[in-house]
Amino acid sequence: MRVLLVNVIDISSNVESQAPPLGLAYLASFLRWKAPEIEVKIIDRNIRECTQQFQPNLVGLSTVSQNWGQAERLARYFKQNGAVVVVGGHHVSALPHKLSPEMDIGIIGEGEETFYELVKIFQEHGLDRRFLGNIKGIVYHDDPGLITVTPPRGFIFDLDTIPFPARDLLDIQPEGTVTMISSRGCPYNCRFCSAASFWGKPRFHSAGYVVDEIEHILKAYSPRMIYFWDDLFLANKRRVQHIADLLCDKNFKRSVTFGVIARANLVTSDVVKCLKDMGVVHVSLGLETGADTVLRYLKGHSISVEAGKRATKMLKDAGMTVSSSFIIGSPQEIASDIMKTYELVKSLHLNNFDVFYLTPYPGTPLWAEAMERLLVSEEMDWSRLRMDSWKQDQIINMSEKLTTQELIALRKKFNRLKQRNLLVQQTRKYIAKIIEALSDPRKIIRFVRTKIKHLNMCWMKAKEK
Repeated sequence: MRVLLVNVIDISSNVESQAPPLGLAYLASFLRWKAPEIEVKIIDRNIRECTQQFQPNLVGLSTVSQNWGQAERLARYFKQNGAVVVVGGHHVSALPHKLSPEMDIGIIGEGEETFYELVKIFQEHGLDRRFLGNIKGIVYHDDPGLITVTPPRGFIFDLDTIPFPARDLLDIQPEGTVTMISSRGCPYNCRFCSAASFWGKPRFHSAGYVVDEIEHILKAYSPRMIYFWDDLFLANKRRVQHIADLLCDKNFKRSVTFGVIARANLVTSDVVKCLKDMGVVHVSLGLETGADTVLRYLKGHSISVEAGKRATKMLKDAGMTVSSSFIIGSPQEIASDIMKTYELVKSLHLNNFDVFYLTPYPGTPLWAEAMERLLVSEEMDWSRLRMDSWKQDQIINMSEKLTTQELIALRKKFNRLKQRNLLVQQTRKYIAKIIEALSDPRKIIRFVRTKIKHLNMCWMKAKEK
């Protein structure tokens, strides 16, 4: 039996294509463990060509809300080629009753055990609906026009029972950056995030499991960096300390560096020391805004703008690079609030940052608000949920104070700042290389001419914008 797992993404989007689909790699490794006779393949592009070569019996689609229309078109294509289509991810988990006719079955929530049971039933009985009702955590088409949702499945409590993800099925380049996930879920419930509703209570791989996986990655790929793609790596500080201790015992710091995602109110001097001991060189913070009233709306009362400033300073003082994401367009946010965010970004001297519109995704607390205000519907064009669009008619504007045109203009202001910051960083790198090249006079003239010409072109383009 052949199972094709498809990561349904917009391959032109840096946000969507920057990390390989570890979720599908976990499904694949779980299948290999439980049913080694099954052949599994993971793809996210050249889909039709790969399908013709692989000839799958069953296809698993993983998709987020903004790509749901793309997933429907792919499902139609796979059905026409005789495959059974299963879909999973945050969108179908939040709106299972909207399972498309092109899709046979949807997996609600965590997928390893559910997908394995589906595959085994398909092996033995085909798509016989008499057996589907016994599988917890799925939605399927029963009679024509009738959708059945089975009782929910419990979460996998002991994550260490899950094999390492099948990275050999992913496109991972040696000596680059490799991602890993050491926990599932988040203890917070930010208004714009669906992690809490999808994953339930936070669960963690043990420190020993995490370090064993790191050792496995080092042997297989020799990466420069391992990036923890957890929703919140610092959610369990004691475990982080244990991971750092084990890494120090194994002396991995000379072999690889690490990047993590953190929350500003959890960054303390003890945590910074722990991250430093562990070999962390980059931290990503969701600072979101420079206005405390807006921050409380987005993330609750456990965090403040001052905490974000303090966390950024501590991390940078420890020699780590810091990037962050920001959100504009909250209902009561006014232009001066957004300019506070702009001034905050300027003052923090971040290594990188991104600014997005507040976007209501199914499964988030924000979705219910947007539904009440008739800004979204379950029949909408899901591609409008892209949070980085520049097209006025494609943006769902949650603001009650600013027009969409005003939000676009403000976001462009941030984008110009980002481009200038990147140019400054690039200029500093060039200067450092020039200083290095001074040790070899034969190369210096050619080097300087090339770099000055390139920098001049970059600055001219920046002025044009």
